[in-house]
Amino acid sequence: MHLPLRRATLTVGLFNEVMLHVDGNHVEHWSEGRGIQAAGPLLKELVAKSKFRRMPHYGMMSKGPIDLQYNRDEVWYRNIKIRPRKCE
Repeated sequence: MHLPLRRATLTVGLFNEVMLHVDGNHVEHWSEGRGIQAAGPLLKELVAKSKFRRMPHYGMMSKGPIDLQYNRDEVWYRNIKIRPRKCE
């Protein structure tokens, strides 16, 4: 919903390695080992201005399904893993 801090995607035809780190209301988006986005309390404001505004729980659920999105281009996903955070 907001522009990445830096461009970290690979060329078309190659798979990107992406990780989302979620800790409470803080979310970090990593691509190719580089942090490219972070969202916290600002998320509610961004959702209210987005196409997801009619989805009252968008980005607020701690458990449930995930949605994979594309923007009219062909897209493939592979090796998707969802892991709980390891307690240290």
